[in-house]
Amino acid sequence: MIRPDRLPAMKLPVLAFGALVFIGCDQAEGGDPSLVEQGGPEISDPLSGEFGQATPFFEFDAVDHYFAQIDENDVFSLLPKEEEWNGAIDELPDNLRLTWEIVHGDEPQGIPERMPLFIDKLKDIGYSRTVMDTTHIAALNDIFREKPEDPNVLSAACIPVYRDILLFKRNGEMVGIAKICFDCNKHHIVGTDADTRNFGQHGDYGRLAKILS
Repeated sequence: MIRPDRLPAMKLPVLAFGALVFIGCDQAEGGDPSLVEQGGPEISDPLSGEFGQATPFFEFDAVDHYFAQIDENDVFSLLPKEEEWNGAIDELPDNLRLTWEIVHGDEPQGIPERMPLFIDKLKDIGYSRTVMDTTHIAALNDIFREKPEDPNVLSAACIPVYRDILLFKRNGEMVGIAKICFDCNKHHIVGTDADTRNFGQHGDYGRLAKILS
């Protein structure tokens, strides 16, 4: 079960946080093009590609894609008016703090014990579900696996807005969750012991965006 008391304290004032969101994402979209990774070449047979023998993050046979159209210029619409609280994220009521951490932070921190409650929370926030076609399983398996660091890739200096959340299943059981921000090329992945630090490099953010579009 997701426990709000496990959420990390966030003392970042709202105005400073907002400046990072707006400035950072502007850099990702219109600034130095080296900050945003471009989509790599398509691989007709993903598992025979360069990284086919690397450790996969999950063993899965189905994926649910949850998407929310959250405008980065309206990221505070999920929160009460500032005069109703003191401006520190960790001082929000538990339910609003959890919403904030799902959209911008590191929740969930593992596979929720009460998965239906987590899915209900996604729906409350505004995420809608699409069951992904099984023809994408091989390509997703190639993307979600350990990769070496690509020295030519830099992350954008912005606060993520996780509009895309993927739930990986095997035999109907949840085995992994991946939250993706394509604007910042950032991710939050749980449910695996594999090294996820280099996820999205080697053109994989671009490949994943095409699959989800």
